[in-house]
Amino acid sequence: MAISKAKNKVTLNKVSDLKNYSFLAFSKANCYLGEEYSQLMQTLKKDTDTSNQQVQNKMFWTDKVSVIVLDLNVFKYCQQNLKDYLNTKNKVVIHRIFDTKANPRVAVFRDKIVCEEFNTGLSEIKSNGEYQKLLDKYLKTEPLKD
Repeated sequence: MAISKAKNKVTLNKVSDLKNYSFLAFSKANCYLGEEYSQLMQTLKKDTDTSNQQVQNKMFWTDKVSVIVLDLNVFKYCQQNLKDYLNTKNKVVIHRIFDTKANPRVAVFRDKIVCEEFNTGLSEIKSNGEYQKLLDKYLKTEPLKD
């Protein structure tokens, strides 16, 4: 996801719109966010990624960058961890500009039976609410509204 503060009125309709803003992405994002993002990174003459996502979030919350590119759950986790030190209460905008089908996240299993057991267990904890409890425990944030 690309995330900005609502007060900054960032307009991102497509990946190439990022060039109009200061932004910081997770390390090696160009390997995961599709061809359009990779091509954009080749045209920019500045470093736009970091391996330290806590620093990435600090830069966002202190207005050093207008946009950050990262996983939504990582964002929520960092937002929660920084709330005692920084104002992390600004309303944010989630920009869904990346093709999530281009590089889907999947768990890979070598054993078909283990895969089926995992999928069954995951479905079960999602349906009985345990999955949400885990998210709440570790992210400690209310779900973001888009």
